[in-house]
Amino acid sequence: MGCDIHLYVEFKLNNHWFSIVANPFMIRNYRLFNALAGVRGSDAPLYAVKGFPSDAKYTDAHDDFFDENGRPELDWHSTTWLTPNEFGHVIDMVDDTPTGYHAIAALCRVLEREYAVRLIMWFDN
Repeated sequence: MGCDIHLYVEFKLNNHWFSIVANPFMIRNYRLFNALAGVRGSDAPLYAVKGFPSDAKYTDAHDDFFDENGRPELDWHSTTWLTPNEFGHVIDMVDDTPTGYHAIAALCRVLEREYAVRLIMWFDN
């Protein structure tokens, strides 16, 4: 059984967070997962695992990744969030990071010109 990443991007407007990219399909890369959140490896993540932000706003009634309170299902693990700079640093440190992660980082850099941006992620088994 493999481990998958679940990731989405939020931006802040008028002191409220909004989701712009919700859970795109991301290729498994266990070296990257270890660097992002200490998942599937023996090294510590490059940045501390911070948990799910209390002010996260992504909810979707049709998304079975969340419970009725809009929080990730309890059996998921290593929930964290990173700034675009932190995310970019992590993906640059892993040699074989799949292209999709670089595309998400590029989107975040564009959004960051106008807004506060964060990437929220967690993992399943």
